Amino acid sequence: MKTLPNAVRNSQLLLFVSVLMISLFLLPLLTPVSVWARFHVTPKISASETYNDNIYLDPSKDEDGDWITVIEPGLLFSWDTANLKVDLDYSLQFRYFGDNSYLNETSFKDVQRGTLTATLFPDKNFTVLAQGDISRVVVDESHRTSDENEFINRATLYHLLINPSYRLRLTSTLAAILGYRFEIATYDQVEHAKEYDYEEPNDYHQHIYSLILEDKLSPRTLLTAGYFFTDYHTEENDPGEINEDFTRHDIALGIEQKVGSRLTVRARGGLVYFDFDESGREDGRTWNLGLNYEVSNSLTLEAAYTYDYIPSVSRGLSKGEDWSGFIRYSRRLSADLHVYYTKTTYAEGEIDNSADYTEDKSTGASLTLSYPLSRHVSANLNTDYTYWKFKPENEKADRYGIGPSIEYNFKKFNVSLSYFYRVNNSDINENDYRNNIGMLEVSWEM
Repeated sequence: MKTLPNAVRNSQLLLFVSVLMISLFLLPLLTPVSVWARFHVTPKISASETYNDNIYLDPSKDEDGDWITVIEPGLLFSWDTANLKVDLDYSLQFRYFGDNSYLNETSFKDVQRGTLTATLFPDKNFTVLAQGDISRVVVDESHRTSDENEFINRATLYHLLINPSYRLRLTSTLAAILGYRFEIATYDQVEHAKEYDYEEPNDYHQHIYSLILEDKLSPRTLLTAGYFFTDYHTEENDPGEINEDFTRHDIALGIEQKVGSRLTVRARGGLVYFDFDESGREDGRTWNLGLNYEVSNSLTLEAAYTYDYIPSVSRGLSKGEDWSGFIRYSRRLSADLHVYYTKTTYAEGEIDNSADYTEDKSTGASLTLSYPLSRHVSANLNTDYTYWKFKPENEKADRYGIGPSIEYNFKKFNVSLSYFYRVNNSDINENDYRNNIGMLEVSWEM
């Protein structure tokens, strides 16, 4: 299958989504009326005023600050019947800059944010899952970026997947699941951002066909075996370079084991075979390991390890290795600690053997604390630290931040006052920055 031109693909995507949503909404009307249904529509609106003393994340001598006003009307929608379940969170995020008005975001393509999940025939043998989201993503981690900045080194991601599947019960414990997944991702780089030396985001679409066997040996043990075939196409297909079309074959075995009433362990490993347009064949492996331990009703421990190959925003197919651990404590004081190590390798064609590659490594932790001061008022603290190493530049950077906030909640009305301090300390001086951000936000679900 050839890659479609961007304009054609976008128009086809719009038509496809429209037909899908119309079908999902009309189908229940063409079938016998369900004996129950839940339908909720909740308008919402939020407004915030922020002072950001370094909107471009520049080094100290070049800092440019501004007042930023954000107005965000939105809608929460849910529809739950015997044959259809839909959840939608959609909003328009209008952004106005006091002194740098050319940065204002008011056009429809810039202000959309949202998440949609729709399931046709939930809990049935045949089901169709549709998911879509519109969000801002980082283009290149090796350049200046921060979670608190919405447009420097960022692109708007439009992501959609459609996943019909059919479960065929073979025996009382054994089932076969036939699946097809269509996924498309298109990017729109944020306008008016300062120019940096990173690649343009690369749109892609892929078709994934799967056959999975599940054997529930006991109420505590589930075994799986699966085969997956992926047909991947990128808009910037350039055989022999960073972005190539490819086909992919995966063979995987997995187990999920419940140990006692509180501990669950899962493990999946597999072999993967790539066939690139020009670079030839490459072999690899995949892993997905994890455990969840509920120490008590208020304390949960989690650990996970993944090793897989995924499309990146701008640097082609990437090989990612992620270790992570979570500690969650929730009583009067709520605490969420996340520790992590990630290594992402971007190779040109040869995934596992190329000497010409770039690599991002990060090691760090984040901590979120929340403590109620009264029935409607709570105090919060967010802090994080990450040590980054980037190849081939051999850049090393400490990126950290801390910020307190106080919130007032009454029914569906919320007011918050927050401050956040962000620092990037790199051994490449031009990548250093410091950022102070103060915000007052008011939101209301009607």
